[in-house]
Amino acid sequence: MGIMICETHGRTGIGLVSPLLRTACIDNHRVERDQIVAVHVTMLDDDPPKIFWLDSSAAARLAVPADRMLDLDDDKVDTLFAGLEPVCWRCFDDWLRLNGVDTSPPP
Repeated sequence: MGIMICETHGRTGIGLVSPLLRTACIDNHRVERDQIVAVHVTMLDDDPPKIFWLDSSAAARLAVPADRMLDLDDDKVDTLFAGLEPVCWRCFDDWLRLNGVDTSPPP
């Protein structure tokens, strides 16, 4: 995706998340687990899908389905990307775990 400079982790990768989740991560505020939505997008055929995280309000507003895999060609992907903001993926991963989200890869 891209690279950013994080105060905690230095040079690190960018995660794209909804504005509410980005703010909650940066401010270290809790969000109820049922309000955190993972949207899976297949970017390239040989790569595992990327996960983009939204709060439930943003998912509803953007009408992005969380119940199925999106392809990069799907009309909803443009809408999804337009509603996301960058965050240090390592900070966000730590924040997700603190909020009860299992971030381990599927078996």
